[in-house]
Amino acid sequence: MSLEEDILIEKYLKNELSDNEKASFLEKVNTNPEFKAQFILEKQLFESLNEEDWSFIENPNKDEIEQYTAIYKSDDVKKVKNTIEKVLINKKLKKKNKTIFFSLVAASFTLLILSTLFFYQNTDLDALYKQNIALNELPSFVTRDVENSQKKLIKAEKLFKQKNYKEAINNFTQEYRSNKTNSNIFIYLAIAYIELSKYEKAENILDALIKSDLIDAEKGYWYKSLLYIKSKQVDKAKKTLQKIVDNSLYKKEEAIELLSIL
Repeated sequence: MSLEEDILIEKYLKNELSDNEKASFLEKVNTNPEFKAQFILEKQLFESLNEEDWSFIENPNKDEIEQYTAIYKSDDVKKVKNTIEKVLINKKLKKKNKTIFFSLVAASFTLLILSTLFFYQNTDLDALYKQNIALNELPSFVTRDVENSQKKLIKAEKLFKQKNYKEAINNFTQEYRSNKTNSNIFIYLAIAYIELSKYEKAENILDALIKSDLIDAEKGYWYKSLLYIKSKQVDKAKKTLQKIVDNSLYKKEEAIELLSIL
């Protein structure tokens, strides 16, 4: 289920769809068992919560939407959703039992969402990211013997430190394409993308570092965990941090501390 489908369901429940959109919506409900199960569940939730608590549309705050999306995709919520969907597909409930069943589902699902949201609100993930990214501790490209290629990296580093991440990316990318032997280029480039909230591109860079045969390849896992924290993908962050701990990789002690917080 995508966030767009969730919003579509909410619009239907709030009677905000046109007649054609309603017809299309109902057709999807009748032909898509997974969507139908989700619609039934969210209808129960919608009826259990007031509009201010539930609305994605009237309060379209980007950070809140990202938080709800992360919560909706979390492992705990997925397990509940999968269990509910299996019951809906495999069981034919009597009308009386349906009412009881969906009331219990709505209550338990609401409790899970609210408890998970409480975690997000009381754990400042952005602060955790800033505390651990340590931008001022990144190795410098400045050396005594400066070659032409090194001058380009120094320029890119300067732009990075000025927080001109877009231009820094342009300069680092030129070197990244021609020089896959310097792990620091991978790291600077990935962090620049993270700072611009371009998480998928940052993840691709870090995956390339992890898969390389460079000595510092394992650093990719640490920065990947911070990427997940910054993007509020807590489950992925915890799994990556646990991998660091289990395999005694770069920043193991810091990973243990972060896991205790998450």
